Amino acid sequence: YDFFSCPTTVIFINKFLQNNMNSFFTKNNIGIYHLVNPVSLSFYQLAKIIEKIVSKKRTSIINKIKYNDYCSIAKRPKISKLSIKKTTKYFNVPKNYLISDINKLIK
Repeated sequence: YDFFSCPTTVIFINKFLQNNMNSFFTKNNIGIYHLVNPVSLSFYQLAKIIEKIVSKKRTSIINKIKYNDYCSIAKRPKISKLSIKKTTKYFNVPKNYLISDINKLIK
């Protein structure tokens, strides 16, 4: 519950590409641009969203754990959120519809 990231769906990326396809060829925007969903969630919050979509049970099976208790081979920062400030300056970043996008991907 204390480990944060910006879940980014392929639906979000597709919307971004559709909104900006012409800009890629008409503007001289050279460099590296990060693209992530603008909303930051804990892995716990994301798991609860997915559980709500897929589970028909009234009781939750999702438990909170602290970052330090999370067993993983990969070393990750506690907050792994890329800045999209530069991207939003030059491109049209779609609105966040994360829950709706997750719904579409699961069903």
